[in-house]
Amino acid sequence: MMQASREKAKKKKEEMIKFLTDARSGELPLLQEPCLESVPGLIADLDHFVGADGDESDDAVLETNSVFSMEDYRSHILSALDCGSRFFSKINNLAADNREDKVYRFVTLIFMQNDQEVELTQYDNDLLIERLET
Repeated sequence: MMQASREKAKKKKEEMIKFLTDARSGELPLLQEPCLESVPGLIADLDHFVGADGDESDDAVLETNSVFSMEDYRSHILSALDCGSRFFSKINNLAADNREDKVYRFVTLIFMQNDQEVELTQYDNDLLIERLET
């Protein structure tokens, strides 16, 4: 009885897979570039969605009086990497706020990795920062 039930379930599953495979639509070739203006209100809705419509709410205002200087953090990180490599957690803070400093260091490191100045490798909850020779 148990074996018959398993075979019935297996057969039903195979039939469902076949049905879904057969029902799958084919590739949709775009013969021309889509026209966003053809859908009324789409452009305004997209602008509103990404915040490009000029309506700024109080909670979306960007803080512009930040003391963050990426060049200062870059110099600080490079001076800490005199030995060639160091863990993220072992680099001293520049800012008084520990959490803010970690964010600034991390953002700077992402840009430095993109510029191929450093290589970042994650080890558990820390990053190994290796200076790349150019």
